Amino acid sequence: MRIDLNPRLADVSETGSRVKPRSEAGNSRASEASQDMARLSTHQRVQRLESQANHMPAIREDKVAALRQKIADGTYQTTAEQVAEAMFSEIVSMSAKNRP
Repeated sequence: MRIDLNPRLADVSETGSRVKPRSEAGNSRASEASQDMARLSTHQRVQRLESQANHMPAIREDKVAALRQKIADGTYQTTAEQVAEAMFSEIVSMSAKNRP
């Protein structure tokens, strides 16, 4: 008896409709074209999102200004847990960058 530890889940498109695998889709050119179209639209969406991300500023000046103002006014509050978590995250990030 063979047990499949990696059961295949149904492929679902972005719209939520099921996409047939090539084995189920048959050899018709229409089904191949629709699958290629889905890949193309996904690729275009990724490119569009990447372009939007690249045009965002690395430093959000509005947030920095608001935090500076809170610190200057003495109204910025944080807990020891938040500080510890931020320090721990920074250490983990730095150690990951230094690994070969």
